[in-house]
Amino acid sequence: MVYIVLQMGLFLARCLLEDELSRRAKAVFVWPVCTTCGTRLHSKGWESRQMQTLVGTIS
Repeated sequence: MVYIVLQMGLFLARCLLEDELSRRAKAVFVWPVCTTCGTRLHSKGWESRQMQTLVGTIS
């Protein structure tokens, strides 16, 4: 029973973490100006990633 509850908690943590990371990725971000050349920096675009965390693999 303890193992099942632990797995449920990890599942919930993964879902919440993925949702928060997705929300932040979609947020509008004003890129700063390069201190060297003075041009505005920009994003290279959305790239799908995976990382291993304490709560499991996050996509």
